Amino acid sequence: MLKPGGHSTGPGIRIRPLADILADHPRFSRPRIIKSDTDGSDFDIMLSSLDTIGKHKPVLYFEYDPTLRAGGCAAGLRLISELNKAGYQYFLVYDNFGHLMDVVIGDATGRFTDLNRYIMSHEIFGRQIYYLDICACTPQDEDVAKMLYAGQNHLIDTAVARRPDPV
Repeated sequence: MLKPGGHSTGPGIRIRPLADILADHPRFSRPRIIKSDTDGSDFDIMLSSLDTIGKHKPVLYFEYDPTLRAGGCAAGLRLISELNKAGYQYFLVYDNFGHLMDVVIGDATGRFTDLNRYIMSHEIFGRQIYYLDICACTPQDEDVAKMLYAGQNHLIDTAVARRPDPV
């Protein structure tokens, strides 16, 4: 159980705000990329770090899984909305196998509402896709989003071209 101030009430991992961690490590005080994969706490971590995220606007990679917590769909949509407000306009959406499945540009809340339904349908009717991984970029890193998209397309196109024709 976590208590405010970044401490746990029992055995486990101590939780600290991202701003405090960065302050303790000046070499990383201006992050260009932040990756989070915590199996259930990603929404809370990102939402509690919006001041740092908004200030530095790093490229973000995080797990998007609304099934791991009560209110997960609402928390995920809140995070996407807050990231839009902070200037994030490019969202590359990968399935849990690492395959690029969508690119969302601009106001992403509506599309993530549909993606929530997609993830929930897998939980209800049989799992194939368990979660999504998101890469979020601001316009200052539009080139990163475009390079990731082009690289993924090149990888797939090259692999398809090398396959023998089906019988």
